[in-house]
Amino acid sequence: MVSNSQCESDSLLIPAKDSVSINTRIFSKDNEFVIYPNPAQSKLTIDSKRNQPYNFQIFNPIGQLLISKEMLGGIETLDVGDLPVGLYSIWVKSEERARRLVFVKE
Repeated sequence: MVSNSQCESDSLLIPAKDSVSINTRIFSKDNEFVIYPNPAQSKLTIDSKRNQPYNFQIFNPIGQLLISKEMLGGIETLDVGDLPVGLYSIWVKSEERARRLVFVKE
């Protein structure tokens, strides 16, 4: 985990040789943001525990920005059905902090 006063990064490693099928929620360190289901097939939900605007960006494994969107807070559902199967990073940024979460697209 990398941490400073403005940014924290959490990561999830899944062995490539194992076939994992779990339906779980991924929490940021302070539970401010939750993403689910993980792995996702067509929809990914981002749940912000604070009702304030935030921006999220989804990046592929080589760092290309695929989706960037402003959200108002609360619960938002995102269509990820067109993304190829793989592991993705989500940067969620509020006025006060940034968090990096990961999800698997099946």
